[in-house]
Amino acid sequence: MYKTPARRLFPALCALLLAFAACKNPIISEWYREDDDKNQNQSSASAPQTPQSAALQRVNDLALTYNVPAPYGGETPVRSFAGPQYEGRVDWSVSGGGAHNGPFVTGTAYTALVNIVAAAGWTFDGVAENSFAHLGGAGAAVRNAAGEGTALLVIIEFAPA
Repeated sequence: MYKTPARRLFPALCALLLAFAACKNPIISEWYREDDDKNQNQSSASAPQTPQSAALQRVNDLALTYNVPAPYGGETPVRSFAGPQYEGRVDWSVSGGGAHNGPFVTGTAYTALVNIVAAAGWTFDGVAENSFAHLGGAGAAVRNAAGEGTALLVIIEFAPA
């Protein structure tokens, strides 16, 4: 009875926390920038500067439970999502059947085909095979190949709800 409002509020709160953690807040970003400037000025006086490495960081926060909510009867399927480390597109199908484009139907099993692309500066290199989980809905099975490069395909199979 109260699933829908809480289901919509929780992802929004998580997104806000992720934005804070990623320093999307301009005040926090400015504090970090000031500290970095101070540290660079101190280190440049004592040693010559070397160019910073352009190494990519491995995506470590996929948050499938929040980005691809479990299908509940009457709800509209999520088609896309974005985070500081990636963006994704979700294609839904009825398990064992064709594409699904309308609201979810109670008692139906669904499969989400999730295509994720890493944001600039991020990579899926080193992400282990089948290393993600989905904590929403009963009986969600998640599969992914080992990460390589900047694109990843994740398949989530949801049992009927």
